[in-house]
Amino acid sequence: MAGVDAQGDAKSRVIITFRDAPTGSDIRKVSDAGGTVTRLFKIVPSLAAELPASAIESLRADPRVLVVEQDRRVQLLDAELDSSWGVKHIGAGLVHPTNQGAGVKVAVIDTGIDYNHPDLDANYAGGYDFVNNDSNPMDDQGHGTMVSGVIAAEDNGTGVVGVAPQARLYAVKVLGANGSGWESDVIAGVDWARANGAQVVNMSLGSSSASYSFQTAIANAHNAGLVLVAAAGNSGTCPPGGDTVIYPARFSQVIAVAATDSSDVRACFSSIGPAVDIAAPGVSVWTAYRGGSYRSASGTSLASPHVAGTAALVIASGVVGNTAVRDRLQTTADDLGATGLDKWYGYGLVDAAEAAGGGSPPPPPPPSTHDVAVTSLSAPGSVTQGGTVAVGMTVANQGTASEAFTVTLRDGASTIGSSPVSLAASASTTVNFSWNTTGVATGLHTLTATAGPVAGETDTADNSRTASVMVNGASSGSLSLQVTMAGLPRPGQYVPITVKVTNSGVPVSGATVDVVLDTQGSDQTMRKITDAGGYASFRFLIKSNAGLPWTIRATASSGGLSGSKTCTYNGASLAC
Repeated sequence: MAGVDAQGDAKSRVIITFRDAPTGSDIRKVSDAGGTVTRLFKIVPSLAAELPASAIESLRADPRVLVVEQDRRVQLLDAELDSSWGVKHIGAGLVHPTNQGAGVKVAVIDTGIDYNHPDLDANYAGGYDFVNNDSNPMDDQGHGTMVSGVIAAEDNGTGVVGVAPQARLYAVKVLGANGSGWESDVIAGVDWARANGAQVVNMSLGSSSASYSFQTAIANAHNAGLVLVAAAGNSGTCPPGGDTVIYPARFSQVIAVAATDSSDVRACFSSIGPAVDIAAPGVSVWTAYRGGSYRSASGTSLASPHVAGTAALVIASGVVGNTAVRDRLQTTADDLGATGLDKWYGYGLVDAAEAAGGGSPPPPPPPSTHDVAVTSLSAPGSVTQGGTVAVGMTVANQGTASEAFTVTLRDGASTIGSSPVSLAASASTTVNFSWNTTGVATGLHTLTATAGPVAGETDTADNSRTASVMVNGASSGSLSLQVTMAGLPRPGQYVPITVKVTNSGVPVSGATVDVVLDTQGSDQTMRKITDAGGYASFRFLIKSNAGLPWTIRATASSGGLSGSKTCTYNGASLAC
């Protein structure tokens, strides 16, 4: 693969899909091409990267690469029951005496959730922020909170009530405060929802096109059993014309939701097309908003969560499998517009009462469920031997009963620390540990955080998480550099140079490495960061008129330590 000159070559965001799961060698190819990997996915054999434009065609030609696509922008689409006219209109209130969607996991892929809102706090069960890359998906825009209010605002006598007021809400933040984000983050959000056991996913967002990787991620999430619901889009007109349904609603595996008003008439803004599956209230919907407030809003963004909430009710009623849930929603919908399936309303207006069997005698209360989990584990990637590592462990009670249990952090078989924890149902907390590495062997260590298990718990797969920490050798006062060059390059060719940084023989990850290549007075400079093995790779393009010998000056710094190495290349060998 041809390399690129990293200087003066603007980078663009891309999604690279390989023929199978990307390897360390594949990641190195991106780095060698002057790129930076920003996300790795498990749901698809793809990675997201920032890549110089001149390297894209070279990567496309690689036999390991299936497709290289631009990372696209996505954006949001712009008395208690009596205040929630849409929830009441679809008959959800008739279901609530017997079924409020208790325990069904609904992931809201959006701008986050105001999890302190008095109508949402009891139903919030956790999440992740892919915009800021942390476990605090607080809504800084408001859209995700509005969507969540329609799905699962609490039946607590104040404010509004959601379609499934006892469903468990997971905030998957992929859109920023400006209401936009990247397709790669949406893929990561779908991946997170699948990995964390979501049963229903609501996506009130989209764009006019989509990548192969996104389509594959949606298909794999559907095959994993998730019920995928999305807003059809707000690109409609009056009178209607054309096919304006956006992605991801346009994908066949996704339930595409159109918007109607209180008279069951399609809203002019609601997108139409053969991909529309079903309709729901989406005009002047009163719902929760960030800061503990409420707001009225319109759009297919508000129609979609009516269907996602109904799907939660259907699952809670005993319907098993995403195909069966979708069939139940379609067959019980109230036909609108042309008889049967049409491109304006799909199968018709969602009917929660009929879909979830409203009106039956109340069943006996369900037995308490017991389920605790480690939802995140944070630790630095490396430490110098003798230093102290701060480890943060977030645990959650995902069951319906209060629990008292012990959390433990181990390095292999050695216990670093343990702490008792008491959590109410649906609550979470963060426990902090300190790991003193004095006397700890150098090399890669795997830290394991464990919660419980508690009595009666059957799902223990999420009771532990691991994090890797490289313990580097104690400071020797300086870093050692090893400089190598591949092949015997000539003027007019690329010069591949690799620098390995060690401290007392132990690879140093995260070190800053600067290389200056002097080709008879014409200097080139490049900076890289070492990987977990202590390596940093460089590629320089040499001018055709450059003369020999060449001088390579490499310097490295990390944690207050530094080192350097100077080498000379005469065209036949490298001497350092």
